[in-house]
Amino acid sequence: MSGTEFPHHDPRFGRSIVPLAARSAQQRSDLPSDRREARGMIRDRVPALPGVYGYLDERGRLLYVGKSKSLRLRLLSYQAANPPDPKMSRIVRQARSLMWESCSHELLALIREQELITRWQPSMNRMGQPLRRQPVFIKVDLGVAPGITVGRHATLDTHLCFGPIAGTKEVNQAVIALAYAFGLRDCPSKVPMHFLDQLELFPQLRSAQCLRFELGSCPGPCAAGCSKQEYASQVEATLRFLRGEDRQILGKLQAGMFESAERHSFERAAIYRNQFDQLSWLDRRLETLRRARHDLHGLYPLRGFRGRHVWLVLQHGQLVEILASSGGRKDQDALRHVSSRAAAASAEQIPVTMHQVYVQMILHSWFRKHPHDLDALIEFQESLDQTVEQASALTASIEEAESIEEAASIGEHVEVESVDSPTSRRRKRKRIDAAHESPRLPGFLSEESRESTAGNVEE
Repeated sequence: MSGTEFPHHDPRFGRSIVPLAARSAQQRSDLPSDRREARGMIRDRVPALPGVYGYLDERGRLLYVGKSKSLRLRLLSYQAANPPDPKMSRIVRQARSLMWESCSHELLALIREQELITRWQPSMNRMGQPLRRQPVFIKVDLGVAPGITVGRHATLDTHLCFGPIAGTKEVNQAVIALAYAFGLRDCPSKVPMHFLDQLELFPQLRSAQCLRFELGSCPGPCAAGCSKQEYASQVEATLRFLRGEDRQILGKLQAGMFESAERHSFERAAIYRNQFDQLSWLDRRLETLRRARHDLHGLYPLRGFRGRHVWLVLQHGQLVEILASSGGRKDQDALRHVSSRAAAASAEQIPVTMHQVYVQMILHSWFRKHPHDLDALIEFQESLDQTVEQASALTASIEEAESIEEAASIGEHVEVESVDSPTSRRRKRKRIDAAHESPRLPGFLSEESRESTAGNVEE
């Protein structure tokens, strides 16, 4: 059994947005074929810290990359007589060596894991990933008669994009419901459009290219069924719904369902019901996304190794940069410069690359599961002269809250004095105001259709 310490530029893992102040040097060891020897090596060498690990095959290629808040416990579980996941046994059978790298915080380990998966595309990370969990965007094109589609990537030069939203099947169903409810076309872009008010030298008799015009769910911009202004108003109503500015359509669908049921037109009522369910689901997802982009805008401090601190620069829900600071003048100036630049860029941006999409989803999921961490977020408009001592107090409060969560999960009862900082009070007031401003429609139908589907990332 042998092990080798690799420098940080080792191509097996490679460079990282996570600074060296928050991650250790990479370690590597041959993986003994004997399970007891492997467990002994892991106990001796692998720390019980958050971090990432990778299994390599006989050619040194990464088979699988994972993360854990305790590397030692996670890697020991791979060597159990009966691993909790059958996939673990398959990984160990094919692996010949093991690499790991500890991080100072679990969130940093999550970001590092996604970084490695995006860079190396390990074969066993890509196996069995269902399409239904993939994030997608809702796209409204910028053509003469805009249509609405679903795509894996945000094409900002040709579309208005909303997302990312996890759940390909559900988003596709919601987009179909949008097109029917608001009267937008869903035909291919190559179908020529001709509006009612469009002049032509030799008038022609045109017929619609699909049955939706006959059924009354499409105004027929391809067959002079509506004017350009009429269709544009429907597009604008759709955009107001997607932006969370107008939810009247939900009330109309609900009223249509009850009226159809009273007339014993149950098939029509079922159509309204399905559209209401699908658009309500979409509205909840988009509202969760908007709230995260509003809240996650500032500096988030975390504790690094060797007494240093790291700062996550979050701009409207996206990770811009991670900086390390030891409290020196140079570090403080760099932090101030990056913060000022991020604060000046007030416009929200859509993640373009899939890596940006996944990192954004990781951040949103983290703060949704750990809402107390929002109290540690320092807003850009606040004083940028935060000292290292203040950062230490903030990170200590996070760690204390996490320990309380852990104690509660095993049935212990712990009482602490609540932290009521100015930042905490402002954020609580924002949440209260947002709750009063958000209109709520009465729920109905199945319990399943009323459940919040906020979880976008599975560990």
